[in-house]
Amino acid sequence: MKKLVWLLVLALALSCKKNDIENPHVPFMKYTDLNDQVISVGGRVILDINNDGMRDFRFSETEIASPPQQAMIHDFYVFTYEYAYTLTDADEFTSALQRGKVIKTAEPENLEWANVSQVSLVRNKKYNNGTNVWSGNWKNVQHKFLPIQITIDGKRHNGWVELSMDIEQQKLTLHQAAWSVLPGVDVLAGR
Repeated sequence: MKKLVWLLVLALALSCKKNDIENPHVPFMKYTDLNDQVISVGGRVILDINNDGMRDFRFSETEIASPPQQAMIHDFYVFTYEYAYTLTDADEFTSALQRGKVIKTAEPENLEWANVSQVSLVRNKKYNNGTNVWSGNWKNVQHKFLPIQITIDGKRHNGWVELSMDIEQQKLTLHQAAWSVLPGVDVLAGR
């Protein structure tokens, strides 16, 4: 009898794990399929994450001449509007999180939740001498997660946007986004 009980417990544990992998959606999260929208040189996509009619994020690529550095700078970035935030570091880059990483409402060490700001995902400096230098946390990442917050009725809601970056093709792909309907709740990237 004990063996049967243990087998049932083991089967239940394994089935929960399997269902969790097959259906990663969480009841208090709202999900949006971004249809693998691609941003390439000169492109942009504007997102209204919670469909309230207000812009939250703009994902763009821009090219800037930098005569002092004798370079052309290509910057793939996210711009946050008034009621939206991304985590940024002192160099104005943002994190690429692994699936399952906790997105906390509080600011992690050496990062801050910034709004009405332009934060780089990846930057390419093409120098006049032919040197090509990429920088940023999103170089050639596949299916990583940008931590975000949006403000609804004065309260912050955590979420994420799933992105991939191909520096060879110079394109950023937006896969999906999600946000918590409950304010002030830590969430897991990709869940």
